[in-house]
Order: sequence, then C-alpha cells, then structure tokens
Amino acid sequence: MDKIVWQPIALHQPSYEFGIILDETFAKEMVKTNLSQESQRRMNDLGTEVITRFGHNWTIPYIFHENTAFVSQFSLGVNGVWLALDNWYDLLKIPENKDPIKYSSHNVDTSSQAYSLMALVDFWVEYAETLKGL
Repeated sequence: MDKIVWQPIALHQPSYEFGIILDETFAKEMVKTNLSQESQRRMNDLGTEVITRFGHNWTIPYIFHENTAFVSQFSLGVNGVWLALDNWYDLLKIPENKDPIKYSSHNVDTSSQAYSLMALVDFWVEYAETLKGL
C-alpha cells in the first residue's frame, strides 16, 4: 500500500471551502525537481484538459514555484477560485516541529469547483514521477 501523499481537510464546512495537507517528503522531491518552462506549459495543458471535463476553462491551472515541479497554487481562473499554499518557507530546510504543508481554497462556491481543484492536485501527484524524469 502506498503512503498518503495528499489529504483533503475541512470538507465538513457549510460552504465548499476546503484544505489540503501535502506530504513533506513529496513536497521536497518536487522542489528539488527542475522543470523547464516547456514542461510546465505542457503540464498546464494537461491540467486544462482535466478541468475542462468539469466545465472549467483556464490555461494556467498550475502555478509552479520558479523552475521547479512544486505547485504553489492550483487555479480555475474565474472569480479568484484557487487552492494556494498557506505558508511559504524553504522546504529544503524545514525544522522538525513545523506546521504541516497546507493549501487552502479561496472563493470555492460549488462542488464542481471543489472537485476540479482536488482533481488538479491528484493529477499533479499522479504525474510526479514523470515530472521528475523530465
């Protein structure tokens, strides 16, 4: 059985807002992985295909941290609907007793938006090994 790489949290809210906790080891691997602009563009093309199935159309669903494979924000583009990293710190120098790596949603008003953002996270995690090989 594989370990849990990401976990949705706060799904019980009266709205559709939620959060994601990301595995620290996975996050570090993505920060260490250099990703060209072309590879980032291709990943965004694939992400656009994912969210189009849910009725959303945005050409930059993944905002990568600099030239790495680490995604700092997942976006649907309209009305500021996104899932963004809460705290940015150097993931390669994380102290032992630190807050978890957490993303929080913003302006999520429908179940389709929430599901689309979670689908983007899942797609990124599923393609991680491919990204590390580019």
